[in-house]
Amino acid sequence: FYENYVGLKPVDNDWDYSALGNINGDEIIDAYDISFVARMLGTPITNPVSGVNGKIQMIPSKTDIKAGDIVTLDIYGIGLENVNAFSVEIPVDNDLFEIANFGSPTLASVFMRNFSKTRIHNNGAIDNYVCFTNVGKQNLINGSGSIATVTIKATADFTWDTKPTQAILVGQDLSTVDAIIDETTKPVAPDTENILGVDDIASITFDNDVKTD
Repeated sequence: FYENYVGLKPVDNDWDYSALGNINGDEIIDAYDISFVARMLGTPITNPVSGVNGKIQMIPSKTDIKAGDIVTLDIYGIGLENVNAFSVEIPVDNDLFEIANFGSPTLASVFMRNFSKTRIHNNGAIDNYVCFTNVGKQNLINGSGSIATVTIKATADFTWDTKPTQAILVGQDLSTVDAIIDETTKPVAPDTENILGVDDIASITFDNDVKTD
């Protein structure tokens, strides 16, 4: 079921049929819905790890792209904690590029089940869904690093500026977190305090004497 319907939304003709699989009611078949079922299969989870955290960033292998270029998009996890499943929605502009490989695992996700898929919605929009989940009790993803890759082939010259429009991390206990990074927020410099004044620095002297006990 989920292999065919990942990424479905209310704009799609099959939504009425597939909506029963939208367990958390967020109007998209994503990692939460798939993980909800997959965690009941395989090795039983008796004491699920509590909570999930982290962010996801998409990093292209190049940004100045020419027609015909093959570009790898790294799905990079930052500060991941207890990730049992994840999905990322990437908008596709067919005037600029096409999907050559909709989602491959890295070492972090190689033992997870891959549900990645490119979907053409009935409103004409195209999205690529990178979606992986553990089946039953498996190792969780922790730390920072690449968790999946997507490959595109450019059909025109352009500068890459596409951002994920949805990203979710799911914990073993079905907790979730929005993993989209707000790249518009500028970092704020921490408050500083002058410990030494100009006069203090001027009074410091140095010599070549060697201190002995």
